[in-house]
Amino acid sequence: MKSLSISAVLALLCILASALAPPQFACADGPDQRTPPGFYVVDAAVGVVIYQKDSPDGSIALVQIVNLSDGAVIELLHGDVTEPGEGEGIYGGDNPTFNSQPLQYFWDDFADANKDAFCVTNGQFFLNNDAPTPLAFPLKKDGSIISEGYGVEQFQDQQLMLEIWPDRANIAPLSRSSLYSSAAPTILGGLDETVGLGWQKPTGRTFAGIDDSDDDGSYETVLIFNSKTASQPEAANTLRDFGADKVMMFDGGGSTQLICNNTSYVTSDRKIPQAIGISSFKPKLDYNARPVKPSLVMVLKPNQTAKLDIDIKNIGRKTWEPGYDIQLTRAQGHDLGVPLLNDLAQAVPPGLNAQWELSITAPAEPGLYQTVWQLKRGDKPLGPTMTTNLIVLSPEQPTPPPQASAQPSPPSTPNNTAQPGATAPPQPLVYVTPGSVGGTGGLCGLPAAMIVLVGLMCVNRRR
Repeated sequence: MKSLSISAVLALLCILASALAPPQFACADGPDQRTPPGFYVVDAAVGVVIYQKDSPDGSIALVQIVNLSDGAVIELLHGDVTEPGEGEGIYGGDNPTFNSQPLQYFWDDFADANKDAFCVTNGQFFLNNDAPTPLAFPLKKDGSIISEGYGVEQFQDQQLMLEIWPDRANIAPLSRSSLYSSAAPTILGGLDETVGLGWQKPTGRTFAGIDDSDDDGSYETVLIFNSKTASQPEAANTLRDFGADKVMMFDGGGSTQLICNNTSYVTSDRKIPQAIGISSFKPKLDYNARPVKPSLVMVLKPNQTAKLDIDIKNIGRKTWEPGYDIQLTRAQGHDLGVPLLNDLAQAVPPGLNAQWELSITAPAEPGLYQTVWQLKRGDKPLGPTMTTNLIVLSPEQPTPPPQASAQPSPPSTPNNTAQPGATAPPQPLVYVTPGSVGGTGGLCGLPAAMIVLVGLMCVNRRR
């Protein structure tokens, strides 16, 4: 019986993984996109980073990246309850009214109670002409539903809720059943990104998104967008550019405002009844690190060169300075043509990622090659290791095409169109895995042991 080629086997494995696994484990054609063009860091701490983009007209857009797995905390804040509204909620529960107040008051109270307070921003929809005011959608805090909200009848099929646990989040459809069956201790209701008659109009926008940034099947990253002059598609697409898998909309217009570390980035005179508070994590160690991607699988031809991106987050208290103090080292395995020691290019404050762009060369012999990378400070290891699993195909085997990722591909532009007669260089396949060989992760979401099997098949193919 004629045997399958290794490229066919790889393709079948990816198709099988895509069919059996959740979308976040589908095959990917490369690591997550880095900072979108035009955005730059304006503030950061462990667990939280704020990016800003300046427009020619003087307007700005800001995106907070809140990593719950790094110890950042999201809290829901609200003004004093004035009337309990017992039995007046959309689902028969409570619909209290709240005092509205300036966002600065929310920041002052939040910062006084929390030494690691980082940002506050507006949240819920409400009745702007009422004072005190009820909220439009549910608010759950510390495991208790504070308000069901008064509900918005015309958007029944477009209501969403942001569920928040200490280490992860989710965006799910909002209904009585989903609200009361959710085990999340913190929930904030909102709307789908397409709701409203003025969705294309540039105005104040506050959006939230979630991202499984380490591809372990859990949405540990919450993203928050603020701008005084954005349309709903612009807000949603910006969050997707930062990696968001799901997005939703909170109150906007004159309600949109943002204060971080007592600096007002987006201002408004409007008083609001409810806000979102973000706290950073206070590290215990001066120096600590965590790989953004613990493991990668790459597929190359013999002697093919490719770029390998390794990102490692600074989760300590002190800034990493460039030079010989902090270095990425090749701890074990094949050298892939990379130096043993790789210096840090620039200073990396707490909460940000150090980035190494390494040029690797595949070995001449087909097979499976594993390389272990370790960040070091001086001669001491800093944080856990990161593993590269390289599958080198036989020369006569075509490189299998990448499968569709969980994210839709952006439409092509004339600049991306191949020119007649032009030949594009061969591109590596890169698969992000939650764990290394011997762990729980694997190629396209399959068990990590499958990587070893595929590598052995490459070797046996030559015999």
